[in-house]
Amino acid sequence: MIFISHNGKDKEVVAPFAHKLAEIFGIKNVFYDSWSIRPGDGIIDKMNEGLEKCKFFFFFISKNSLESEMVKLEWQNAIIKKNKRRD
Repeated sequence: MIFISHNGKDKEVVAPFAHKLAEIFGIKNVFYDSWSIRPGDGIIDKMNEGLEKCKFFFFFISKNSLESEMVKLEWQNAIIKKNKRRD
C-alpha cells in the first residue's frame, strides 16, 4: 500500500500523482483521502488503517503541508508505526 500524505490545498499538484499511482498499482493499493475516506468515516481511524497497511509513504512537502497539523500527525504516525514493525 502507498500512503499519500499532503495538504488539501495542494490537491491540484498531488491528484495527478495519486491517479497515476492508482492506475499503475490499483486504487485499492493507494491510500489517498479523496477515495480512501468516505463521508461519515472517522478520519483518524481511516488514517491509522491506511498507515498500518502502508509499505511506501509519500510525503508531499509544501508550505501548506508543513503548516498542517493533520499532515504532521500522518508523518509522525508513519514513523512510529514503521519503528514498531522493526521490534
